[in-house]
Amino acid sequence: MLPRRASLDRKSFNLVWRRGHTTTASTFLVRYLNSPPVPRARFGVAIPASVVKNSATRHLLKRRLHSIIERSPIYQLPFWLIIVVKKDISRQPFSQLEPEIISTLSSITKWNFYLKPFFLNPFIT
Repeated sequence: MLPRRASLDRKSFNLVWRRGHTTTASTFLVRYLNSPPVPRARFGVAIPASVVKNSATRHLLKRRLHSIIERSPIYQLPFWLIIVVKKDISRQPFSQLEPEIISTLSSITKWNFYLKPFFLNPFIT
């Protein structure tokens, strides 16, 4: 789970939702704010009940997405972002989910400069 200081509160979540830019993938979309008021990385994950009915499955997916965010270099950058799941990804294995999310986040042009060393050598920590 993400620490509280890395999670978006309600006010920040709404700010990112209203003013943020959008990047989409087949199963989720990412709303991000590349110049937040506080230059610290903060993240939010939204999984609507209309997409995944079972609440235990929704929380499992949130934990998986938080884990992917924590283990990636995106966690160190001063951006605020929200990942919104569009389709049920509960049957998708973690090994498929992680590269899809990281590649979508790397497609954000402002981040390509920061993430390039990571994608050239994934063993850099």
